[in-house]
Amino acid sequence: MGFTVKLFVHGVPAGKKQWGKFCKEDQLYLDQFYQDNKDIQEECMKVECRNIAGSPSVFYTFIIGKNINACDGRQGSYFALTLKMNSYYRDIQNIYAILKAAYHKYCMGLLLADCQNFVQFAIPDFQNKNEELLALEKSISDYISNFSHDSDIKPLDKQMLAGGETKSICLSDCDAESALQLIRANGSILVSEFYASFREKKREQLHAEELKSVQTRCDAEINKIEYSTQQTLNDLKRQFESEKSNSAKREKEQLNALNQRLAEAEEKLGKALKTCNDYKSEIENYKQKFHKASELLHTTGSDAVSTPISPPTPPTTDYPDWQPNQPKRKSKTWRKAIHLLLSIFIVGVLCILYFTVHGVGTDVDKIREDIQGIATQVENQQSEIGKLNTLLKLQKKQRNAKKFWK
Repeated sequence: MGFTVKLFVHGVPAGKKQWGKFCKEDQLYLDQFYQDNKDIQEECMKVECRNIAGSPSVFYTFIIGKNINACDGRQGSYFALTLKMNSYYRDIQNIYAILKAAYHKYCMGLLLADCQNFVQFAIPDFQNKNEELLALEKSISDYISNFSHDSDIKPLDKQMLAGGETKSICLSDCDAESALQLIRANGSILVSEFYASFREKKREQLHAEELKSVQTRCDAEINKIEYSTQQTLNDLKRQFESEKSNSAKREKEQLNALNQRLAEAEEKLGKALKTCNDYKSEIENYKQKFHKASELLHTTGSDAVSTPISPPTPPTTDYPDWQPNQPKRKSKTWRKAIHLLLSIFIVGVLCILYFTVHGVGTDVDKIREDIQGIATQVENQQSEIGKLNTLLKLQKKQRNAKKFWK
């Protein structure tokens, strides 16, 4: 049996549609693109080796899986061209170019319409273009047969049919040898010019390694800065706690000193108040004594006023033994001595009060006011005493005059 090429056309123009001469196993294989196309990119080709009805086959499926709408405008459709060969065709890049040209140059306009931002099916069923698709199948088969070498076609072996995980590869990297190794290892590959090439992957790997190196250095610097910052922060915290402790200690000491000064001031104030009260008591006693003396003098004065006083007439006879001014001098000396002692006592009291209260400070202003009141009272008493002295002098003169006239 010679080398054969079959074309299958499938997609969702108006529901699932398939075109081509295929058996039931072929149809089941095509159904997987309708059921699960999550790995399908905007444009790619899947190469897969399968054992169909006991006959090994290779499927080359060119798929457009993005921005395809059904003929009624519904989104989420797909379109695919599948070549089934009974031998493995090594030139994957050539098959990719053939199917891509068939899609863009033949199917576009015949089966699909380009709507700029998306592609939409132009017909509801591929059977409507059966003759045209048969002609396309013949053209592709003839092209591959006429423009291929015997070395491009390789019989399928059991290793290629083993199956496995599908690997992706960039079209520019998918040379015959690389593709064959991947097929033998995995049984299928996905090829697209939109996949990253080995060079790009290598560049990305180098960039990733460089980024990792930079990240490592940055992390080291960040850790160093964080450590230094943390150390500085810890030092500042310790300094703050120390300053806080010292400040609290100083404030406590100042508070204790203020409390001590307050206690001392209160003690001085208490003593001053006591002294003031004592002096007040003494002054009250003196006031009472002065009051009694004043009453006595007023009583005596009333008696003196009731007795008529004649103007004194100088004596005509000399009395050598009588010295009228001598008792008067004694009376003046006695009164001066009393005034002097009383003034000294009052000044002493005021001085003691002043120097006692002066050290207490602004808190003893009330005491000063009291002392000023006492001083005022003392001055009033002095004035009263002066009046009493004047009255006493007058009474003395009257008594002397009476004695003289007698």
